[in-house]
Amino acid sequence: SAMLPLIASGLFLAAICLLVLGVNLWVLLDHFLKIDVPPSIPQRTRFRILHYAFHLTVTWEEYFHTFDFSFPRSNLHFLVWPPFVPLLSLGVRSSVPISTQAQTLKASIWLCQGTADSYHTLCCFLARETDSVLLAVGYRKLPEHPHPVGLQDCLCASIHFLKSLKTYGVDPSRVVICGESIGGSAAASILQILLGRLDLPKIRAQVLIYPILQAINFQLPSHLQNQNVPFLTRDLMITCILNYFSIDPSWKDVILTGSYIPQDTWMKYRKWLGSDNIPQRFGNKIQQPEFPGPFNKSAYPELKDFLDIKISPLVADNEVIAQLPEALLVSIHWDVLRDDILLYKKHLEDQGVPVTWYHVEDGFHGCLLLFDKKIFSFPCCWNIINAVGNILEKMNICSMPGFVCLVQDCIVSKESHGVFVKDLHFGTIPVRLFQPKAASSKPRRGIIFLHGGGAVLGSLDPQSLLGFSFLHYKIKPCIRYRKLPYYHHPYILYDCLNASIHFLKSLNAYGVDPSRVVLCGDSIGAAAVAIVTQNLVGRADLPKIRAQVLLYPVLQALYFQFPSNLQNANVPFLTKDFMMTCVCKYMSIDPSWKDAMLTGACMPPSTWKKYEKWLSPDNIPKMFRSEYQQPQSPAPFNEAAYLETKHTMSVDASPLLAEDKVIAQVPEAFLVTLQWDILRDDALLYKKRLEDQGVPVTWYHVADGFHGCIILFDKKFFSFPCALNIVNAVVSYIKGL
Repeated sequence: SAMLPLIASGLFLAAICLLVLGVNLWVLLDHFLKIDVPPSIPQRTRFRILHYAFHLTVTWEEYFHTFDFSFPRSNLHFLVWPPFVPLLSLGVRSSVPISTQAQTLKASIWLCQGTADSYHTLCCFLARETDSVLLAVGYRKLPEHPHPVGLQDCLCASIHFLKSLKTYGVDPSRVVICGESIGGSAAASILQILLGRLDLPKIRAQVLIYPILQAINFQLPSHLQNQNVPFLTRDLMITCILNYFSIDPSWKDVILTGSYIPQDTWMKYRKWLGSDNIPQRFGNKIQQPEFPGPFNKSAYPELKDFLDIKISPLVADNEVIAQLPEALLVSIHWDVLRDDILLYKKHLEDQGVPVTWYHVEDGFHGCLLLFDKKIFSFPCCWNIINAVGNILEKMNICSMPGFVCLVQDCIVSKESHGVFVKDLHFGTIPVRLFQPKAASSKPRRGIIFLHGGGAVLGSLDPQSLLGFSFLHYKIKPCIRYRKLPYYHHPYILYDCLNASIHFLKSLNAYGVDPSRVVLCGDSIGAAAVAIVTQNLVGRADLPKIRAQVLLYPVLQALYFQFPSNLQNANVPFLTKDFMMTCVCKYMSIDPSWKDAMLTGACMPPSTWKKYEKWLSPDNIPKMFRSEYQQPQSPAPFNEAAYLETKHTMSVDASPLLAEDKVIAQVPEAFLVTLQWDILRDDALLYKKRLEDQGVPVTWYHVADGFHGCIILFDKKFFSFPCALNIVNAVVSYIKGL
């Protein structure tokens, strides 16, 4: 009898283990049988792992709820940065820049899909980079608080904040309201409710990121195409709607078919909710079912609230829509809610409201929450951040480059790897010095590293581990030159040249062998390397550079019709559009001249005749132009474009165009080209120029490489073999000098 309690305990534990194992296996099986992973989603295995964890969490939560077992939770109050800001009885979080030079700040109201904690990092980015006060509203949620509590909380917090702008030093003419998913729905509803409120400042703009904007028609193409795509499947969406509006689950099929909608009501709303309002490319493979289904009179009283504009702001009257502020709308191709935003876009545009639309082809619902989650971050998160940065720039709130650069700098690893690292200033230029800790009996090699990033991204931090890898009894200063948005061409060149000269004059202080100094850079940093080495030719007062290492460099801004420009125009991470955006911003060229630059219309015939011998695609090896049809080169001359862009033709912007006598004197080179890089052919042309002038060249071509890949070599789950191969090749080359 004494053993009975032990046996009972053992059986209980065994039952618990079997339950846990069974639930996990069931969720795994359910995931593979029901879930569709879109083919364009990158890192599909990682995506499956993430959704499995999400599905498992939801499943266990349902079990706990079934057995009336729950964890303590707080929906109302959060720790706040800087201090807690009480708005009525609501939990909010304010993010305020620590220091600012502005007398009045911009402001954003962010309506969260989850808790304020979930968005803490993103809100800090926005507040710090835009020099804004940002209010994140942690409204009350399920299961304790169904509709309309969440909407009322968001509305009350927004009104309270708008009445208190002077307290926070906010410019009343520059307040933006943002939201994603159901937060986007709340943002749209609040804007409509606040119309005509003369006692409140007018909202400057609305930013709606994959919102749910109607609860009427669930037979749109995106509902059918993406019904099994994580993380918001159609079943989960309907379950959330039923719980949020306290509706019995037995009405689920009626909601999906629209059987509760009277015919006259549908005739009124069809002009806004019909599938024929969606661009054809989004619904061309869908056979539209009959909608709504046969009218169910008993369902109408239970579900008629869905027809209210506070729940479905998409169906607001035209006179309401026409008064709304301009909008940034973000839609996600693999989102079950995609078509809500497409319909709202049309409704806004039909009423003359300015709309900036950003569509993410490889996105999925909820992806923005993952942008700072390292191994579970996806490229689409950065695309959305880039779009938000663009709209903030258009509204003169902040610059896109500054916003994106801050995001990057805040999530990189700053871990040391057994190497002495010190931040210094060469004059006013910040540099980071990497030195091996092991003592050396003789002077070491020296590497001057100039990082890439299109003059937009990049800093000393992402390159840190790259610095550790290049160290093999070497001293390596990494230079942090000034970048966009505040510094344009030629500041990068000046900073890199001056810092390099400072280091070359101080080699003894760092124990560096003057005969073994290498200049190294990637992307625009590699362009700076080429320009610096050309500028140092003939400088008898400085040690001679031993070698130059150019990793996928941009070497000219004159001709953009090479095979790689056409073949890799849409290959991440440097697409043609992003490349031209960086070029225009860096060279202070109005974007309206972009087409003239792409076609070469800004180049006088005499200039093309002079440079054709160096820029002709015929100089590129045949293996890279087997399917290439050269367009007319260049397009008919546009003198106005030439006057605006002629500074791109200088050798300080296009080192590929340097005279033969300069090229002949530069040091030997190690050139890395990437098959899937839009800039691949720049390096191939420079290789030929160097070889024609008798400069020794070591060429390393990466068949599976893409632009920027070297930054990922230490990112573990996100590392690619091509990145490690490049690093090893560079290390091997430098060790052989």
